[in-house]
Amino acid sequence: MPILAVCMSGLKRTILLIFSGNQSVVHLLGAILFIVFALNCRPMNPTSQDQHIKQILALDETWKKAASRHDLDGMLAIYAPDAQELLPDMPPIVGREAIREFYADLIRQFLRFTHQFDAQKVIVAESGDLAVVRGTYKFTADTLRPEEIQTGKFVGVWQYQNGDWRLMMNISNSN
Repeated sequence: MPILAVCMSGLKRTILLIFSGNQSVVHLLGAILFIVFALNCRPMNPTSQDQHIKQILALDETWKKAASRHDLDGMLAIYAPDAQELLPDMPPIVGREAIREFYADLIRQFLRFTHQFDAQKVIVAESGDLAVVRGTYKFTADTLRPEEIQTGKFVGVWQYQNGDWRLMMNISNSN
């Protein structure tokens, strides 16, 4: 998996300012990619970077296992209290409790859903307090109808808080 370390001095504030507005997802992703690739910085300690990446990927695995069990508490454990889910054709879902309500409703509506995702790239800030994860997902609403599948891509913004990583923002759209 290709890993890119970048200097993100002030990036955390910039991303939070960008995401607090009502910009389109395209503009948000463009701004993130511009900031990440426009900066010219020396790489962070590879050992530290690898540890952060392993922690984030482990949290992703925890979410996947919890989702397969329809375990709301396990699914919500990765989110920051003020996290946001920016899903296609929906207004933003803001806050851990609103995200809990969304997933509880999803579980009620689709008892046999499956959700898979693959984190393909992890970019960790040199400061070690911010990370961006890009990947793909597959969602099947009913395992009895596996031909009805939705595929797409996502970008997750993670923040290192109180000694652990928390998902701050997740943006996804279907292919």
